[in-house]
Amino acid sequence: MGGALVQVTMSSTGPDFAARYAELRKTRPEIAQGVTIEVARRVLARADELQPKMIRAFRAGIPAYADMTDEELLNGIPEIVGNVVLRVGSLKPPSREAFEPLERLARQRVLEGFALEALIRTVQIGTRELMAIVGEELAEARYDIDVVLLLHEFAWDWANHATETIVRVHREVDHERTRHDRARRAEFLRALLHGQLSPEQISAEGPVHGLDPAASYIAFRARPLSERQVIDLATAIGRSATVDKRRPLTELVEGDLVGCAPQRPEVGEDHLVAVGPPVELARMRESFADASIALEAAESFELRGTIDLIGIGPLSLALAAERAAASLDAHHLAPLDDMPGGAEILLTARTLLEHDQHVEATSKQLHVHPNTVRYRMNRFRSITGLDLRHTSDVVTAWWLLNRRVAGRGPMQDRRAGLDRRMVT
Repeated sequence: MGGALVQVTMSSTGPDFAARYAELRKTRPEIAQGVTIEVARRVLARADELQPKMIRAFRAGIPAYADMTDEELLNGIPEIVGNVVLRVGSLKPPSREAFEPLERLARQRVLEGFALEALIRTVQIGTRELMAIVGEELAEARYDIDVVLLLHEFAWDWANHATETIVRVHREVDHERTRHDRARRAEFLRALLHGQLSPEQISAEGPVHGLDPAASYIAFRARPLSERQVIDLATAIGRSATVDKRRPLTELVEGDLVGCAPQRPEVGEDHLVAVGPPVELARMRESFADASIALEAAESFELRGTIDLIGIGPLSLALAAERAAASLDAHHLAPLDDMPGGAEILLTARTLLEHDQHVEATSKQLHVHPNTVRYRMNRFRSITGLDLRHTSDVVTAWWLLNRRVAGRGPMQDRRAGLDRRMVT
């Protein structure tokens, strides 16, 4: 027991106390023969006197206990005091097992809403009242000063460990609450964004998560690639989309940062967030659906900033109707894929559409003669069957060419170096 005690107390009360205890065990064998345990038994015999003193001291020093009955206040404390007194009297070192009753009580108090400061103050006051009785017993028995100092230091060492136990329990409960709150918030947000909540549920649960059921909100969706991006995006959204005291409700759900905000968030050109239109909370599914479509299109065309369907215009259409698009691509554009000069013809056609069919502007961007542009477009018309002088063919060509830019078409076009910038 002596070796274990030296090891534990050296880390808590310091090497001086540990060394003095080891020396005392050699020079004062009566300490090991029951002197300290006798003091502990005499203190426990005065439990009926100690408990009322503790109650009065707790009420005087801890306002949070004002509304508790004596029974509620003492719940579990006699067991803890008895356990500690006997272990201190036996000169046993502090251990996790010894503090299990304190852990249970501390967890109960934290769950009841008591602050960490109140719980630490409880240990301080309880130790002070207990040591007052210990002091009286030591004085009456006229024990040697070495025994007195040993018990005092050992008792306060236990008190320090008790405080550490309370801090640890408070931290664990706080983490459990945070995890529970986040899980509940994520579940609510997922149901809200997918239209799975009734108006009654929204009215009941919305305020719990900081939402005003009578206000309009904007759904948003982002796809961060790292924890750092999650933090940066959440910070930018929270800073830019807060109105008065109404803050965005944000959570990481299935890898995407999603939520709803009282106003349009602005994240700058380093990030991408897609938003829907402002709607009532009961219609949040519609806003989130728009944000999801906008995000897919924005990612395909490598856009940045805060994006919505209106802002990206027909780009989202370039990703729609995949089966029909694949069939049209095979019929119109595929013949150019394996043809010499086919990649240049496709690039010229898309660049011409970017510049509203202005040949001069197209030739400048491609660094070719205007007649080269005209030649290539004649070839485009004859091979694909798409005549850009007709509106329907313009729509089809624009759709198919931009679909390839978004990565939905054959790889040949992307290997040919087709520019992936947004069509403005």
